[in-house]
Amino acid sequence: MNGCSDMSQNLTTRVVKYIGRQTPLHYNKCFYPNICHVCKSPNGGALLLCGRCRMISYCSVKHKMQHMWQHEDICSIIEKLLKENPWYYTRRLTASEWLRSREELKNLVINKLHRPLETYEWEMFMRAKSCFICHRQANLRACGICFSANYCSRHSEDFHRYHRSICKELLVALNSCILMGITKQSMKFKKVSNFTWSNECPLNMLEFIGLYLHRNNRIWATNPWTIDLFKVNDFKYSTYASDSLTLYYGMKDANLVHLLSKPVCVIHIVHPRIVCKSFFQAWELSLHLLCPDVQKIIIVLIGSELSFRSRTLKMCAECRARKKSIIIEYYPKMYENYVVCTEFRRPNNQNCPLLFTTLFKWETEQLVTNFYNVLGTTTQPLLVTKNRFSSLIPNVCHVCKSVNGGILIWCSRCSMISYPELDHKRTDRNQHKQICKVLVKCLEERPWNKTSNLTEWYSFTQELAN
Repeated sequence: MNGCSDMSQNLTTRVVKYIGRQTPLHYNKCFYPNICHVCKSPNGGALLLCGRCRMISYCSVKHKMQHMWQHEDICSIIEKLLKENPWYYTRRLTASEWLRSREELKNLVINKLHRPLETYEWEMFMRAKSCFICHRQANLRACGICFSANYCSRHSEDFHRYHRSICKELLVALNSCILMGITKQSMKFKKVSNFTWSNECPLNMLEFIGLYLHRNNRIWATNPWTIDLFKVNDFKYSTYASDSLTLYYGMKDANLVHLLSKPVCVIHIVHPRIVCKSFFQAWELSLHLLCPDVQKIIIVLIGSELSFRSRTLKMCAECRARKKSIIIEYYPKMYENYVVCTEFRRPNNQNCPLLFTTLFKWETEQLVTNFYNVLGTTTQPLLVTKNRFSSLIPNVCHVCKSVNGGILIWCSRCSMISYPELDHKRTDRNQHKQICKVLVKCLEERPWNKTSNLTEWYSFTQELAN
């Protein structure tokens, strides 16, 4: 069919029905092992597992044959590797051993495949079915609600006791992948004209969605505001508005928003998470929220994966009347190369502020540790907090299925590698030992981690890598 998924579907109760195009361009953008790869249906759990690689499923022979011409080469390689290791699916592993086995198998396949993996093929390895507790891959059952986690007969009780608390988030993540990752529909975002905070200042993204999108909605007016009320577009709006609101409220919570009060504000975004022109329009929210003296915002996107370009956003009537504007510039460079080029635009207040965002708590822990290593412990972050205006689409760890969480254990010698659990650290000890010695020696000879100059830090890290 040429239609698109029903964007009014609720993402928190069941796996949504995808009625979009069943072509490789679309269905290869999303992979989950417990749904049909072609039509994205769990088929009530009655799926045909590929009998050769045992890593991908289909709802029917028809869909299996439809995908076979693309799947054949990688399937043959995986099948051969599994025959050489018949115990592969029956062994029980720790989380670290499971993660390492994924990487090892993936690398073996890449060496024999002689081409880069497509995104869904990478996900075949990282999202492979395994017991939530012991990572065994044989004789598994899937959760019949989220279809995103599995368990073996030995760990049924443990699975249900722990999984209950994250089942809804895993379901939302799966449905988001189905409806947003494979449809061609370009969402018509609500205009930001006349949008300012008045007396109703939202405390988080959930309240923003309620106040901004559903102010006159009867259902929202008569029910508690939770993600159970969310439709597909609400989740998309939370992603759409996240960057702009994160910047504004991050600065406000750190008592630094007054720094963004000059007529021209320059903002550097290094390695942007989303580069989609329809999402950039949300930056007008910041222009409405900031000091009236701000006339222009220049957003500079910097990352080696980008292409040179520049565009001026179309503003609302009020902003046009006040001659306000937003310019988006793209620079395909590493940041250390950008700061020394002729196109470099110095951001407002180079010495501060510096705003970091991460997907998981453990990434924040890592970031703070690196921050201390570079600038020393005398320079303290003004604020380390959970982002109240992050996208409401959950981020799920492929290994342990944790949602937006986790902590890290750091190597106490080099402080340059970390592990989500002590068992991971022990497993990697022998492999890390040699490079750890080299790193410690380099840091003793030249303590680049003591510099407070960002440009020097980039230079030192490049020397260290070489």
